[in-house]
Amino acid sequence: MKSINKFIADFLQKKKLAGAHRKLVGIGDGIDFLTNDYLNLSKSSELKLLLDDELKSRTFKAGSSGSRLLGGNSNYIEEVEEYLAGFYQAEASLILSSGYQANLAVLSCLPQRGDTVFYDELSHACMKDGIRLNFAESYSFKHNDYNDLERKIEKFGKGRLFIVAESVYSMDGDFVDLKRLVDIAERFDAGIILDEAHTTAWYGDKGKGLAINEGLENRLLARIYTYGKGPGAHGAVVAGSSELTEFMINHSRPFIYTTAPPDHQVALIKCSTLLFSSDYGTQKRNDLHSNMLLFSKIAGNQDWENEVKIIESNSPIKSIVIPGNDRVEEACKSLRIKNIEVRPVKSPTVKKGLERIRICLHSDNTEKEIIKLIDELKTLNCQ
Repeated sequence: MKSINKFIADFLQKKKLAGAHRKLVGIGDGIDFLTNDYLNLSKSSELKLLLDDELKSRTFKAGSSGSRLLGGNSNYIEEVEEYLAGFYQAEASLILSSGYQANLAVLSCLPQRGDTVFYDELSHACMKDGIRLNFAESYSFKHNDYNDLERKIEKFGKGRLFIVAESVYSMDGDFVDLKRLVDIAERFDAGIILDEAHTTAWYGDKGKGLAINEGLENRLLARIYTYGKGPGAHGAVVAGSSELTEFMINHSRPFIYTTAPPDHQVALIKCSTLLFSSDYGTQKRNDLHSNMLLFSKIAGNQDWENEVKIIESNSPIKSIVIPGNDRVEEACKSLRIKNIEVRPVKSPTVKKGLERIRICLHSDNTEKEIIKLIDELKTLNCQ
């Protein structure tokens, strides 16, 4: 075991020397520009009241006690899945315990040996991990570069073809051109697997995300809606055809061999959906959009120096690039002293030279808070 312990110690030391060492830091009581809780639903009394009422209507059971195929299934989870299928305008839906598990469940089972997967190079780690678990060939294409995607399909495409993308990408906050992607997919008879993690709840009519907002939901193979971000809850929903969900029940190992979500998690997913699709959710989305416009207006008028730059987007994700792991780490420490909660995103999570402070705006951020954030960013010593 000495060699293993030495490997672990050497690995950690290399991380520290590269300025890439990670450690857990609890969120304080500062101004939240950190979390993915875009509509502030996780802390809302409205969601708590809905959840309390939902749970009171059921016999309490702390855990599901088994996988969906071995004792963990219930009429309740099937009823909620039917409701979610209707909400997301799909034939069927399947609830999973997290967005990571949902992407793993879809991507590890659908592509088979002899098939080919094409994925955006900035796809989330969970999507890449899911692709690694199947036996298909896989190729990345340049971020949002659809000419590169077409070239890769023409050169490498064989068997059944799959295209993997996100509605909004988590680091730059930019949108996929879904219509262009659908056109390419239909020309090559490919199926699109779309992760709606960073659009669920805050984007589109009633927070239904990008695909439905553009009327393209029925032209995709699978859609994944993550509940640990905009909906302020936890878990995920895979939406698609009834054959898709049946296939996953029969062939997806991350689904088959995982303990089923307990009733309280299923209830939270249901109640969050009811809340963010209500008039309350509409007002929250309006407030969020106002804050996004305000941030872009103020930040866009600044003269950033010393390689510091803003990555503009049409989403709540706004990144301030501060090259260098040590520089961005120190910048975040300075902001936290000023009661602003942010975290650094360091290489290798992003490419070297693109280290950044990833800022998430929320519906409850005030104009004063946004101005303070930008003013503090301008005075950082890292410049």
